Amino acid sequence: MKRKTRLAALVLVAALCAGFITGCGAPAKPTYTVTFDLNGGELVSGELTQTVTEGENAVCPEAVNGRLALAWDKSAENITADTVITAQWSKVVMDTADLAEYVQDRTVTVNVKTITGGSGTGSGFFVDSEGTIVTNFHVIDMAEEISVEVNSGAVYVLDDLSYALLSAAGDNPDEMPCLPDADPDAAKAAWAELMELRQQGLLYAPMDYVDPETAVPKDAPVKALCLHVSHDCNLRCKYCFASTGDFGTGRKIMPPETALKAIDWVVKKSGKRHNI
Repeated sequence: MKRKTRLAALVLVAALCAGFITGCGAPAKPTYTVTFDLNGGELVSGELTQTVTEGENAVCPEAVNGRLALAWDKSAENITADTVITAQWSKVVMDTADLAEYVQDRTVTVNVKTITGGSGTGSGFFVDSEGTIVTNFHVIDMAEEISVEVNSGAVYVLDDLSYALLSAAGDNPDEMPCLPDADPDAAKAAWAELMELRQQGLLYAPMDYVDPETAVPKDAPVKALCLHVSHDCNLRCKYCFASTGDFGTGRKIMPPETALKAIDWVVKKSGKRHNI
């Protein structure tokens, strides 16, 4: 009986030792929750909520917020507690070369044919991500047809059918729109030509718009100021692009006090520049 008791005790001790050796007796490391707050940004890839074992690292997700630069307010390494890591967004400051390239890429050429049979060319630029273009009024004054050269570098003068197809398609050119009043065969042929241009990258070219508010620092020094002191002209030619000199706003002369205020402003905003 004693021998059986001793044998049972030895088996129990051996089992306990085996359990300890295999790690059954070792405590598991705790895990923690790491939450990433995008702070107004948009998730591109990755996970916003992650479970991380103590001492290990979380993986920061990819996110965007316009053209703002991303940084995180805490490290995602060596996690030892439940943690919230918040995105910090800052403006991307462009140097002169980058800014010049940015402006050049978003400047467009506007070509017009006028109701008098003439033609002209001017420039414009995108002002938002919806494709809105701003140009001077004299460029399109009395215009009958307007074509714009944009990102692809291509210029097209559209017939009525092609224009109607593109207008009806809008931002969804994957399907041919239905034009009840158009000849079906002519519409299919025109649409096929438009889609061929699209495949060549000459139509619906992507627009990489950058909001100047996020690209140019507001405290950048001013180096020059152009004052339009007169909306009038003593010649007043009938063909003048500036509507005989008043730009269509009435004949005006800048008051001297306004000019002086403008000079004071540019001096104040010029920073450390000596030549303005």
